Amino acid sequence: MANEKKMVVAADFGNSEIRLAAAYKNDDGALEILAQKTLKNSGEIRNGKVAEGDFYNDLTNIIKQIPVKQNTKIDGYCFSSGTHSLRSEIRNIEIATAKIKEKERKNAAMQMILNSNIRSIIDVFEIEFDKENLLSKFLIVSTLNNVKQSFINVKPQLDKKNFYKADYMIAPLVQAEVFMSEQQKKEGCLLIDFGADSTSVALYVKGAPHFCAVVPLGSGHITKDIAQKLDISLDDAEKIKKEQGLRDETETVEKRLSETLDFIFQELEKQKLKEFVKEILITGGGSQLKELPDFLQQYCGTVNFVHFDKNILSEMNYSKTLLYAMLQQSDKNYEVLNKKRDWFGGLFVEETPV
Repeated sequence: MANEKKMVVAADFGNSEIRLAAAYKNDDGALEILAQKTLKNSGEIRNGKVAEGDFYNDLTNIIKQIPVKQNTKIDGYCFSSGTHSLRSEIRNIEIATAKIKEKERKNAAMQMILNSNIRSIIDVFEIEFDKENLLSKFLIVSTLNNVKQSFINVKPQLDKKNFYKADYMIAPLVQAEVFMSEQQKKEGCLLIDFGADSTSVALYVKGAPHFCAVVPLGSGHITKDIAQKLDISLDDAEKIKKEQGLRDETETVEKRLSETLDFIFQELEKQKLKEFVKEILITGGGSQLKELPDFLQQYCGTVNFVHFDKNILSEMNYSKTLLYAMLQQSDKNYEVLNKKRDWFGGLFVEETPV
């Protein structure tokens, strides 16, 4: 149909909440937001693991309530789970001949870590191929086996609910693709998304992803720390956090922020990537914490900080930056992010050579 409009639905699965957004994407790339919904996570999804439950019925019913215009169809779904076990590593692979295609080089990279009985590959991205020295460098993104298995176990439910036309997106990378400029990606930029349940990070160097992870610490933990210290409700603690930031409960907030940043930068140091961080882009609901830029500058020293431009989000707020990025990427054919695969046929990379 010539004038048919296509709608995309994005869902972000967090520990405490499941956020949903639907939008039309116009020819100029602008999003026309149709609906934004938030569901309480009643336990079906925890740290990226999906359990049996009525979540799929709830999600389907919410989608049915989205107002759509005539000649409109849902063109696809995009999902992202903030699995706290998301990690990455760079591996160098020796290639027998420069004539070997990229797909075969990826298979070789996957075979290198398949002996592990703990982690499962989510995706493999070729960062660089040195034809002269026959050496290929890959970023390997993985999660725990039981997280992968939990998604496999619920495949029949997803198929039954017509979620077969869906793309899985790696949260830190999809945000970096949308919010980083091409110049930032080339020069060395670290995106830090301060969420409620977790903190997602992605490092781009020379235009390619070199690191990504999800840290199981978020701004919600700061709220709980304040509530426990002052013996007050979570609602009152959240209000104090938003109004005062690092001004009053400095020690409590800084302790939790330092713990989060320590994990990130220790891992970057371990992988010999810290030196490539020339700029840090901060986003997410937790990035609105007052005095946060000053604290980050003090923690990181001379690194340049850029605060995410909220004007990009239109009517969406900071807590939904991931949803916005997913909607923006929904029709892009970026090899590193959105491969237009069926939900489980490509949720995780095949673990045997083809």
